[in-house]
Amino acid sequence: DYIPQMIEFTNELINKGAAYEASDGVYFDIDKFPDYGKLSGIDLEKVESSERISADEYDKESINDF
Repeated sequence: DYIPQMIEFTNELINKGAAYEASDGVYFDIDKFPDYGKLSGIDLEKVESSERISADEYDKESINDF
């Protein structure tokens, strides 16, 4: 029922530079938000990829994008 709205919202994020298209999908670019992780206390500079999520497994610009 809400697929058209989801597509529209995703396109808005892409047009505003908050997300980007990759060969395997659309990703939210957390580098565009300097305060990302602040509420949870996550220091993104200390976050590394794990074996569960390999940097080479997806076509992301950053391993932290989702």
